[in-house]
Amino acid sequence: MSTAAACKRLGVSRWVLATARDDGQLRKGHHWKVKNPTAQRLTYLWHVDRLEKWQSDVQHAVGNNEYPADPDDMPFVALNQLVLESYVSNLAVEADRPD
Repeated sequence: MSTAAACKRLGVSRWVLATARDDGQLRKGHHWKVKNPTAQRLTYLWHVDRLEKWQSDVQHAVGNNEYPADPDDMPFVALNQLVLESYVSNLAVEADRPD
């Protein structure tokens, strides 16, 4: 599946997939492959079922606090998930406040 389609299905940005790919969380040949390795600009194809499992594993680990307390030791996507959850939580609090 293309990057755009994978991002839409997973509800993440291209940046999340690229960062997770570049830091080794997503493995070449398992989660992704290059469509045309000789092209000047690489195009990636994604195995979305495996990405969904990876995403679920990250969300589960974050929910169970299975990552280190130090953000520098935390995988990027887990940190990104925590930031997103905090942002959404803050939006909910703001929405509940009377004017």
